[in-house]
Amino acid sequence: NFALTYDPLDWLKLTYRVGTDVYSDQRKGYFAIGSNNTSDRTGEITENTLLHQELYADLIATASKQFNDKMFGSLTFGNNMNQIMNQGTYGRGRNMAIPNFYNLSNTSDRYADESSSRRRSAAFYYDANFSYNNMYFIGTSGRYEYSSTFGPNQRAFFFPSVNGSVVLSEIPALKEMKHISLVKVRAAVAQSANTPAPY
Repeated sequence: NFALTYDPLDWLKLTYRVGTDVYSDQRKGYFAIGSNNTSDRTGEITENTLLHQELYADLIATASKQFNDKMFGSLTFGNNMNQIMNQGTYGRGRNMAIPNFYNLSNTSDRYADESSSRRRSAAFYYDANFSYNNMYFIGTSGRYEYSSTFGPNQRAFFFPSVNGSVVLSEIPALKEMKHISLVKVRAAVAQSANTPAPY
C-alpha cells in the first residue's frame, strides 16, 4: 500500500492512496477407502484452490475553513477506483485404486470445475458540512458510482444523503443546568444500495 498527502494551502489537503490485497487459499481433503462419505465407500479426494486480488486507488481533496469564531465549513471531493478478481479451481476424485495414496490420479471417477470473475467500479463522491456556533450542524454527501455489474441498461447510480442536528444543551437555559452534559437532536435521510455480485 502507498499513500501520499500534500497541503498546497493551509485550508486544503490532497491525498492519494493506492493499494492491493492478494491472497490464495489451497485446500485438500480426503476420505479413506471404507469411509462413509460415499455410498460405495470407495474413498474420495478433493482439491480446491482460490485466488483473490483487489486493486484500489483513491484521490481525495479536502477543504476546511473557519470563517469566523462561529462559522465553520468543510468540503471533500473524492474519486475511487476498484477492481476485484476471483479465480477458483475444484477437483474431486472417487473410487480410489490404491489405499492411502491420496492423489487424484489414484481415482477413476473424477469431477472438475473452474470459476473466474472480475468486477470493476469507479466512483466520484463528496461530503459537505457546515456548523454554526457549535450548535447547529448541517451536512450532505453523495456518491455517483459506476460498476461493471450494474447491467447494460444503467451503468451508474447516484446515492445522496442529507443530515442536520442541533445541540440543545448549548441553549443558555440548559447550559446552566450542571446535571445536563449533552442533549442533541439529529435527523438524516440517505439512499444506499449494494453493488451486485459478478454474474
